[in-house]
Amino acid sequence: MFAQKVTLLQAANTHNAGLSYQEQYLIQRDWLFEPWFLLQFCDNYALLKCLKYNKNASKQASYTSYKWKHVTEDIVGRYVMNGAAIAAAIALDIPTLNTGELNPYLGVSAFIRKNCF
Repeated sequence: MFAQKVTLLQAANTHNAGLSYQEQYLIQRDWLFEPWFLLQFCDNYALLKCLKYNKNASKQASYTSYKWKHVTEDIVGRYVMNGAAIAAAIALDIPTLNTGELNPYLGVSAFIRKNCF
């Protein structure tokens, strides 16, 4: 389970040329304690908490973490990191689907979004 979480956090980061995955993870781990990251995490957490979760994440019925990041930005009116969306999903135990693409799909219904706001 821990390895999956590390992989999801790695996917949230932009490409750091020359840094190993372990080095990237250590950098991102330190972000968890920064006030600006905590604010972004809380924004994403509040949004994702009010949505309906699916048992599984899928390409057909889910958005990626990057899409949810943009939904959160539209609502709160400020920049939000993709890593904060992924961290919030992990904290809420939302199922994820890592397809090998840059951003994991989150097991949150994309069709319920209108009812939340």
